[in-house]
Amino acid sequence: AAARIPRPSAQISAALTPTLPPPLTATAAAPAESHAIRMWMQNNHCGTIIGKGGVNIKAIREQSDCKVQVSELAPGAAERLVTTTGSIAGINKATELMIEVLEEQAAGDPAAATEGERTHTLKLILSNNQVGGIIGKAGVQIKAMREESGAVIKVDPAQTMQNERIVTLSGAKAALIHAHRLTVEKIASMPPDD
Repeated sequence: AAARIPRPSAQISAALTPTLPPPLTATAAAPAESHAIRMWMQNNHCGTIIGKGGVNIKAIREQSDCKVQVSELAPGAAERLVTTTGSIAGINKATELMIEVLEEQAAGDPAAATEGERTHTLKLILSNNQVGGIIGKAGVQIKAMREESGAVIKVDPAQTMQNERIVTLSGAKAALIHAHRLTVEKIASMPPDD
């Protein structure tokens, strides 16, 4: 019986080949496609995002339908790695919720009082290839993203050992979320790194 199994399956696959749809490209991605965005966050911000007994991070995960992981603090480090995995919309929602939690905490802290709108910074960790896509030919892509979002978008010229670079997004909440969404959408539209 074992010797006969390959033959029908070979015939089936040969018969199905002409009618198979073309392979999915990044631009025509399945809605369930999952992406991961990593960023460095200050340790005290991570504590706020996690919340007492994990209440905040639990709500962020549930409302965004994303997997949100915060790494342990390395000895001597001031920042922790936050990885958000999910759909493009979900990742953006999770980031928006994180900023809302930070704003709520800051609003309740008289020492953190500021005039006007509060500004925030996100430090995304991207591959050199992804950074190239964000910058675009002659910087045209990053310029358009800055203009559309109103946020400051900076690319760290120094790369890490893993051929990665930091892309810093900063601005008021609405501008920051817009810039983050544009960045995630751009990365999602690019072919994956080898």
